[in-house]
Amino acid sequence: MRFKISITAQFPSLAGSAPFPLGTAIVTAENVEAAKAKALAELSTDEFVDGKASPDFTIIEMPRFLISENWNHFFEKLGQRIVRFVYDHETECVEHLDILGGDEWTQVWHPATEIQRQDFQDSLVNANEGCLVNPQDYTCEESNSCPSWATRVSANLIYPKVAVLCSNSNGEPELYTCSPAVTKESYDEGLHYSIAKSNAEDEGYEGPYLAFDDKDQAAKQLVSTADWMGTREKASEASEVASERQWNAVCSDQGWNDATQIIHLIGFIRGKGLFSEFAAYAEKAADEENEESILDM
Repeated sequence: MRFKISITAQFPSLAGSAPFPLGTAIVTAENVEAAKAKALAELSTDEFVDGKASPDFTIIEMPRFLISENWNHFFEKLGQRIVRFVYDHETECVEHLDILGGDEWTQVWHPATEIQRQDFQDSLVNANEGCLVNPQDYTCEESNSCPSWATRVSANLIYPKVAVLCSNSNGEPELYTCSPAVTKESYDEGLHYSIAKSNAEDEGYEGPYLAFDDKDQAAKQLVSTADWMGTREKASEASEVASERQWNAVCSDQGWNDATQIIHLIGFIRGKGLFSEFAAYAEKAADEENEESILDM
């Protein structure tokens, strides 16, 4: 729970006038008294120092959510756009952000990407902080309930897996992957492709961009293409070599002897439910050893 503290005072030199506003702050319940003490300490007028005027504190419990359905924000990639958002005073985060897109005839709200949400939150908190304290001076309202459009859209979001063929900073072709949040309607319109391309550009990848999701034919060909090129087997071999080196390094750093290594290996086998396979391997190894012993006799 958060409270808004407004500080006003009636100065003797301003007799007959309305109380003079000195400031407003947002604090948690446990910090109310500390905020009042800090405000008094920061007052520097002679009339306050001499005790000729005393401050008046107005403490109001704040609704949890700050909401706007008509806010203008400039995005680096999209330009000036109208957005709607929900800011949560409890988490101090923009919990929901939609961007109005489309042409003048078919405008549709689309969920913002995480990068866009962070950009907007930085602007709201650091460049428009007055909105958090005095929303009535902006195109905002306060409520303890999240608006239906925010809860409805959040509940209907899907996260398709998208890959974007593009170029990295070295000019080499590379696949950038992400799972953008979109509604089913936006997915059907192909918005997830546009978001994925925008994310790739934001991450420093260069075009041209070609995006496909896990339902497209290109995704179904990835494994067979890797097998055809022989890259999947090479990658697996390289991973095994690197993993074995990592295991040896851990054993060396920890000073694990053979007995300790066996304890950890057995624990891993048991934890992964691989004992049946390991037992079969052990029996086969034992049979081979016994057979070799007979041949040596």
